[in-house]
Amino acid sequence: MSNMVKENKYLENHFKQKPIKELTGYSFIVEDYQRGYKWDFNQVLDLLKDINDFNSNGNLDSYCLQPVAVKAMDNSEKCSTYELVDGQQRLTTIYIILKICGVKDLFEISYKTRPESEKFLENINPFSNYEFDLWKGLSEKDIETSLNKRWSDYINDVRADTKIEENYDNVDNYHFFQAALVVRSYFENPKNDRVEFLRKLKDKVKVIWYQDPTEQTANKLFKNLNSGKIRLSASDLIKALFILNLEKENQLPAQIEFEQNKLASEWDDIEQQLHEPKFWSFIIGNTTRNYEDSRIGYLFEVLTGSIEHKNVYECYRSYSNGQTELSWDEITDLFFTLKEWYEDVSIYHRIGFLMRQNIKGWNNLKLIYDIYNNAENKDRFVILVEESLKQSFEKPIKKIEPENYLYDLDTISYHNLVEVRNLLVFVNILTYERIMPDYRLDFDQFYSGKWSVEHIQPQNPKDLSFDNVEVYLKELKTLLENVEINTENQLSEIQELTTAKLLAITEKDKKAYLIKFNNFVTENITNQFNLHGIGNLALLQSKDNSSIGNNSFNSKREQILNIFNSKVAKGSFIPISTVQVFTKFHSKGQVQLDFWSYQDAIDYKNSIAEIMINYLPKNQ
Repeated sequence: MSNMVKENKYLENHFKQKPIKELTGYSFIVEDYQRGYKWDFNQVLDLLKDINDFNSNGNLDSYCLQPVAVKAMDNSEKCSTYELVDGQQRLTTIYIILKICGVKDLFEISYKTRPESEKFLENINPFSNYEFDLWKGLSEKDIETSLNKRWSDYINDVRADTKIEENYDNVDNYHFFQAALVVRSYFENPKNDRVEFLRKLKDKVKVIWYQDPTEQTANKLFKNLNSGKIRLSASDLIKALFILNLEKENQLPAQIEFEQNKLASEWDDIEQQLHEPKFWSFIIGNTTRNYEDSRIGYLFEVLTGSIEHKNVYECYRSYSNGQTELSWDEITDLFFTLKEWYEDVSIYHRIGFLMRQNIKGWNNLKLIYDIYNNAENKDRFVILVEESLKQSFEKPIKKIEPENYLYDLDTISYHNLVEVRNLLVFVNILTYERIMPDYRLDFDQFYSGKWSVEHIQPQNPKDLSFDNVEVYLKELKTLLENVEINTENQLSEIQELTTAKLLAITEKDKKAYLIKFNNFVTENITNQFNLHGIGNLALLQSKDNSSIGNNSFNSKREQILNIFNSKVAKGSFIPISTVQVFTKFHSKGQVQLDFWSYQDAIDYKNSIAEIMINYLPKNQ
């Protein structure tokens, strides 16, 4: 067990909920080693709205804020003065709300960052002389401009007042002042009942209270909390909600302990299984957030619809304010559903593909889980998955040309890179299912690098060295000799190029020769043999493609097979269908391994059509 996990388990055992009204008589001190008050008007407004909207349907018991970490200033049981180590932004905002609403006897909070900040906060008021209106339909930029103008007016007035000795112009007071104006304006709207709001705030709003019982200094605790040595993730906070909820639901200490141990055991089991690499890479899709500290947090984000939300604590916020029901059964239901999908190789591959390819409506786990829950049964869900795949491969090029499809194998080309990548990825998935029915593709391995589309027969061998030209000319000559169309002129030019190569001796001659050679390939080979078509395209990871370059088919084949068979090709991954291409698996008749022929390309394209028969447009 990591030190961070041990620390977090220790913290969990010292959490408890405190209603705001239980902070009556407390004094909180924010020392000068901490950052000042930084909340902007949006954050203040969000808190006001959350509290005001809470329990609008009357069935929620409390609204839980994020933790407040404190250190008692003395060791007495009746200590009422605490150093506020974490949570000062939210608690300060609540203090300002209470002061602006006329509540003066609840708790006190003082900032030691600057003497002027301490005095300003102590005497904070609605600043009624400074006009500000949230309800004019202003843009965020206009609201910010208005608040800045009011602050400038206030500072100018203070400087002009000879009775005021303090210099209040600092960043703490700037944010205190703005928060006060926002709170005042919020309650100037008759729709916002101040009395009812204060009732909710005092009785229903609770903080997760953590009073550090150790002998470490408050400064040390602050550094640990903010350096990541003790870092509470959203899932840690949600776990605290579950534990505190169990204490409310059970009366007997033995029953509470049993239920808490049961929760902890199931939690750890799920967390452990989420660290299984293939399972995790399957469910995570293209999500970029780091969940290494607590992967179960991803499941909470799925259920609360907060995947990739800019606020990493949004899922906690959703549970704490009652927007999402705090139900452990929902977590276990989701987890076991994911395990069921994982065990079914076909569903595993299709859902993994849909998510990784960003197929609309299926591009994150929340959307897919909703589709699953709304389906009549598992069979209907499987049908919906298949239908979505078919629809993604049956897209018309344009709505006005419904008969022309993006995935028409006769027209799709290197110029449709996104579609080609999608097609070849799914061809690989279906190929694995055919030859290794029980094999699960490792989506992390398959997507650990960016995909690149490789020309099997090089379409423009810019990087071909002078020494390798001769081999490539032989391949082209054989290619031209094995097609039915008239290639007499091209064969004649190849003979001339072969002779010219012998005459190129100096470096200048070689450079001029390569220019002439590349022009010949571009003008006579690329279009005539559809080298941009699907029959000449395969999938490689970008780093492997760049190392292989525009070499001849035979050279590429040798390099690809070396990577595929090598145990030391760290981080490289050659898809099975690409291996089949370069071993001529799809080619009919007499097979030669020296070059990629026109007939090889046709056979390969026909194999793709056969593999994809259930998904491509019906005219394929």
